[in-house]
Amino acid sequence: MSCIIFKKMCYSSKIKRVAMNLIKAICVIVTLVILLSVSVHAQTNGTKTTGTDDENVLMIGIEGTSIPFVITDDISNEYNGFDIDFINAIAREAGYTKLIFKDMHFDELLPSVLTGQVDIAISMITMTEERAMIVDFIGPYYETHLGLMINRIYINRIKRVEDLKGKKVCVKSGTTCEKYASTIPSANLINYYSEKEVFDGLTKNECVAVITNEPVIQYFLHNNIDENKFMSLNTVLKPAKFGIMIAKGRTDVKSRLENAMRKVMATSYFQDMCDRWFGDR
Repeated sequence: MSCIIFKKMCYSSKIKRVAMNLIKAICVIVTLVILLSVSVHAQTNGTKTTGTDDENVLMIGIEGTSIPFVITDDISNEYNGFDIDFINAIAREAGYTKLIFKDMHFDELLPSVLTGQVDIAISMITMTEERAMIVDFIGPYYETHLGLMINRIYINRIKRVEDLKGKKVCVKSGTTCEKYASTIPSANLINYYSEKEVFDGLTKNECVAVITNEPVIQYFLHNNIDENKFMSLNTVLKPAKFGIMIAKGRTDVKSRLENAMRKVMATSYFQDMCDRWFGDR
């Protein structure tokens, strides 16, 4: 009798899991439909829809801790970094006279672009097929790969990504890094909103490893006073190409920035930016 009850309980549990997964899938689909509907409504045949009629003002969504691509000064709250220098250069080349930056969590950038809260978004955003189904990209302007960094105390236990099975991994929410880490069998993902929180998590031993873009790892190692405490495994987990995110149909902004991007990337100034922020790392 107890066996029958146990089987019923297991069967009921399976039904609940299936139902929960179905509900999650439906929620994702509904969210995408709503965002796409809002995007189509907001695009208005390519006209500016960000709350200002000035065609020379550019509203830009950023994630302020995407070091070294976007860095927020702790004292002045001003933004700098490779992406900031780059977007300033191409916006100037495109004829924009004023840039307004809106700082937000990384997973808020895409919805903000779709709903017209910003004209574009830039913060080492990887161009993916999934994102390209919803938004357009200008670029790529930078090519790199996902990397893996660990605390040196685990050097004998973690030598490759397969060794992360069943272990805690720090990642930033809404990123391709999080998506890649989710494919590691039994890995326990610890999610954060910013790169700083991700590295703080590793420093505090909240996880054994970080998966993020390799330039971020190298910048952290180069500028961290405890750099000898951590190490990159120098492994290419997955290629990544960064682009500027823009809503589909925004041909007014896209064409201006595309032309400007090509010109800026052909100059010595662009190489100077690369050297300044990345050097030989």
